[in-house]
Amino acid sequence: SRSCLPMATPYSQEDEGNVLYTLVGSQFGAKALVALDALGVPYVVQEVDISEMKTQLEPPHTVPQMRFNGKLLTDSSDILKAIDAEHEGAYKLYPEEQKKSVEELEAWAGNELNMYVFYFCWWVQEGFQRTYRRKILEQFWPLPTILALPVAHMSMDIGRMRGSYRKKARNVLGEALIAPGREAPADEEGKMRASLIEQIHSLEARFATDDQKYICGTASPTAADFTLYAILERLVGNTGDSDMGAGAPWLWNETQSPRLQAWHAAMLEAHPIVFKSKA
Repeated sequence: SRSCLPMATPYSQEDEGNVLYTLVGSQFGAKALVALDALGVPYVVQEVDISEMKTQLEPPHTVPQMRFNGKLLTDSSDILKAIDAEHEGAYKLYPEEQKKSVEELEAWAGNELNMYVFYFCWWVQEGFQRTYRRKILEQFWPLPTILALPVAHMSMDIGRMRGSYRKKARNVLGEALIAPGREAPADEEGKMRASLIEQIHSLEARFATDDQKYICGTASPTAADFTLYAILERLVGNTGDSDMGAGAPWLWNETQSPRLQAWHAAMLEAHPIVFKSKA
């Protein structure tokens, strides 16, 4: 059963010069964290300031980035492939027999599925309030909300950011789901909810039996499992100690996905997402 999954290797302070640069709460940062912990790779976390990413990071100025074994890696998939190839872990993130299916699902989750995170966490008002709005206001504590919101808008141009994430989602998912222009039609959110539910059902279908532990039918978690886990946490979970909140907390209740939900619960238990106390 899934309750017998091994716990992730505890974090080690002996970092050997490996540094992960990330925003606390980033889904791709979380993907890298849980994979590093699972394989027992020593490292430290350097938190990045969201307003200083262009000065604190190398091109393309996105997170996560990692200095690993003397090299700079600027993409979460590159990080996982490097540690899989160069670190002797308990298992492989890209097992040879399932490598193609693992890479395909990793790419799909990191691109298409992630667009639903953009939409429901940034654009939909309820999701935005539960996630990014709450975290942005925390940065300006102890200012009261009536003062913090204008300050936040001036410093971050929040309205423009929200629109840009909707546009990014439209560029990937298409105009049939997300209409052109800055204003969303009344039925757009409903279409996106229905589409996300359909994606969840397609993931549920990947589990052939109740006993299948991992998404690609492997004996141990792969890059696909860690990617999907991190993306889903932004929709239905809390992304570990980042306390980011769920953009679509209704999702499990509106889908018939018991096997996927059991897999998620097992991943959550075996591979906790820990950003803090790793500096």
